[in-house]
Amino acid sequence: MGLSNQDLSDLVNSFNWVMEHAYSQIIARGKFTWNQFWNGGGPDDPPGTSTAWIDCPSPMVTQKNCAADIRSLCNHSSMARKYAMLYAFAPGCHGSTSNITDPVADIAAFLLTRGPHAWLGHGWSGCSRVYEWPAELDADYGEPVDEICKETAPGVFTREWSKSTIKMDCSTWTPSITMKGF
Repeated sequence: MGLSNQDLSDLVNSFNWVMEHAYSQIIARGKFTWNQFWNGGGPDDPPGTSTAWIDCPSPMVTQKNCAADIRSLCNHSSMARKYAMLYAFAPGCHGSTSNITDPVADIAAFLLTRGPHAWLGHGWSGCSRVYEWPAELDADYGEPVDEICKETAPGVFTREWSKSTIKMDCSTWTPSITMKGF
């Protein structure tokens, strides 16, 4: 194409500038584009670049790294607070969409860590798959009361919702969702 290294750098920088401003306007209008969904990755990773499988995300909180995972997501600078979060049931669609291994743990981790815009599900694995729907998804947990979750004891995280209290004890991988009586 006859572009110099500087020409190419200028094009990339200009494209990134346009996209950043376009994304800001989309978000300001309460909308999202597919590549604005975030499904894990580091704070410097752009949304959707943590995996080549944006259609097939993995859970962001794992039993092996539970406390570290939740700590990284339950803070004001978390990517979960800045982008639309796409959270997957375990084992993720690389495993099975019809055999969710621990829906209560997934729902608890999601409710503890989600930001203002978030979805829990399977991602897209095609039309011919069975997408399991755990009964726990039919419950109304309310609206978040706490902006982010709190570590109430080492490795134990809680977050209040208007109709429930969500808790995860990472040392024993014990989730609890306690519905509030009205």
